[in-house]
Amino acid sequence: MEVISYRPIFPGEEILISYTPLTLPPSDRHHFLQQTHHFTCHCPLCTSLSDDPSANTPAAESHSRRQHLNELWTTMLHAKSEGFYQDAINILNDWLDFAEVEGLLPLMGEYHGVMAELHLVLAERGSPGGKEVDRDLALRGALREARMAVDAWVRLGSVDGGKTEDARVFLEKVFKLKERRKGR
Repeated sequence: MEVISYRPIFPGEEILISYTPLTLPPSDRHHFLQQTHHFTCHCPLCTSLSDDPSANTPAAESHSRRQHLNELWTTMLHAKSEGFYQDAINILNDWLDFAEVEGLLPLMGEYHGVMAELHLVLAERGSPGGKEVDRDLALRGALREARMAVDAWVRLGSVDGGKTEDARVFLEKVFKLKERRKGR
């Protein structure tokens, strides 16, 4: 087993691992952990006093940001499914701001992968509303994001993992498409 720290660990600090989806409210996390892993978590996030995101505590504020992350992700997926790729990219950029505040580095590989897919779709299909799209710029964006996805999975995941390999295959696809377009 390989363990990777996503941030500096201070002497005497307890090392914690997340077993739950990052957007679950405290009561749902407690129930999930009892049912699946048979323990009660006492980390700061799980021991927040309330599921109420309006409570004035750091844990409640974190919970509120994580709920907003979940809403942004759902909205982005809906925009993507409806063909509003540029809107999905804009929403995903907002999502990144909240993810960075929450320190959710483990999600960066997935973020960059989805962003690369969105840029590639824009490069291949353009905008559904007839709005002009710079396809070469979108393709460069896809290549940049695909490289960042591979980098994130290598840094934050295992180099032997399936997600890393998927990201590499996608990067190769984008690179080949860019080379074909350049040859035109």
